[in-house]
Amino acid sequence: MDIIDGYDGEFTRLRAEQTKELARKYRSEVARTQKSIEEKKAQKGDQAAELKEKENELRHHLELITNIASTIDDENRNLIKKNQQLKASFKE
Repeated sequence: MDIIDGYDGEFTRLRAEQTKELARKYRSEVARTQKSIEEKKAQKGDQAAELKEKENELRHHLELITNIASTIDDENRNLIKKNQQLKASFKE
């Protein structure tokens, strides 16, 4: 019986050590996973900021191109009008 009681105490001690070790590993894995999630969130945040910056840049370029196209259209209308006036004065 004394031998069995000795093993019982040893098993209890080993079980407690294994429980502590498993708990430590679990906490470590949870911390690692949380860190990985936070890093991914940060990367997504950076990507979102980069995309927003790119969008703003493209909008700015679009405005510039639209303004240039509008200027060209106005100039083209003026030239067409001037061409018609010159044709009319040439026929006279």
